[in-house]
Amino acid sequence: MLHSFFAWAEAEDHVDVDPSRKIRRPPKRKADIYRPNLDELARVRKAAKGYERPAIVLMEGSGLRRSEVIGCRWADIDLVNGRVRVLRKGQHWQVLPLASDVLTELRISFHELQPELDDYVFTVEVELWVSAVERVRRRKDPKRPASDQALMRMVWRVCKRAGVRRLSPHQLRHGFANRFLRESGRDLAALQRLMGHSRPDTTQQYTDEIELDELEEALDRAVASRDAQASPEEETTEGDIAAAVESPEWVCSKKPSRAKKQPSLSKSSEALSGGTARALIRRSCNGLSGRIYRRWRAKMSSAARRNDHSRGLTSSDWPPVGQVTQSDGLMKMIIPASPTTL
Repeated sequence: MLHSFFAWAEAEDHVDVDPSRKIRRPPKRKADIYRPNLDELARVRKAAKGYERPAIVLMEGSGLRRSEVIGCRWADIDLVNGRVRVLRKGQHWQVLPLASDVLTELRISFHELQPELDDYVFTVEVELWVSAVERVRRRKDPKRPASDQALMRMVWRVCKRAGVRRLSPHQLRHGFANRFLRESGRDLAALQRLMGHSRPDTTQQYTDEIELDELEEALDRAVASRDAQASPEEETTEGDIAAAVESPEWVCSKKPSRAKKQPSLSKSSEALSGGTARALIRRSCNGLSGRIYRRWRAKMSSAARRNDHSRGLTSSDWPPVGQVTQSDGLMKMIIPASPTTL
């Protein structure tokens, strides 16, 4: 309110500088408006009768505002070419086309009601008591426009008759916008002209329901893709694997590895360095199980003892197989002369 007041005062030269420019405006809050679906719109149109039908059709089928419906006369509707002349906001006139179904409903209503051309399209009907036990519905003066409250009560009465929640004329306008966006493929430029908006961001507010529908469709596509990638049937998966294994195209792309040749210890050696002897023993025993290795070691020990006995050595002087000894400044290891006898 302060911004509007000082903007007017500055425009009228009552103040030199607008002191409210530095005041931060509060953020605009988006109104939570219920938008009727297609079924509710169809039920509301079907429930309207008599003098209610023309106003309901103009709001639900053409998206006119409450004030535009109240100020519309039958002379402003071209029932031949399907046009309607509307007094928009800012007191300017605009000619809009009428949909084929809306034009048909207006023609039927004009034929039934037989109004004069200077009569208002929306007129109020009231119930009057004509006797102590009888009352009738009579129409007020059609030459005088009705009030906003009368239009609102008429819409509520039709909604109650249709069995839907209580709607307002502005919600019927939102329902028309959502239906038009679905049928036209989100033509915002055409909707802006039909709704009478001066800025496109105002029309963008009517696309919330359409964006939710697009998100729902994207979510359904994602779920369908996930179900297609992972089948919940185990029998199908096992059958596919068995068929793939039995297929002649099932080949092994990896060449079989050749067995590495184990180093031979057939050469007798009375004196080897400790590292070389241990490496030969480890490589020769590679791949053998523990029991075979112990049997191989026992045979090596017995062969070494026989060799020592022939040299005149006792068992106490003989070290275990693989133990390195030092003699005459050389590192020696006692190993069997022929381990290939295993």
